Amino acid sequence: MEIGEDAPAARLMELVALGLTLIEAQYEGQQALAT
Repeated sequence: MEIGEDAPAARLMELVALGLTLIEAQYEGQQALAT
């Protein structure tokens, strides 16, 4: 992957993916507590 104009977009996608992972983990944790 080239470093250049795409670098900020790639980092943004990385942060989005991380955020989705955290949200999913939190959701699964809430489901586990609910049962």
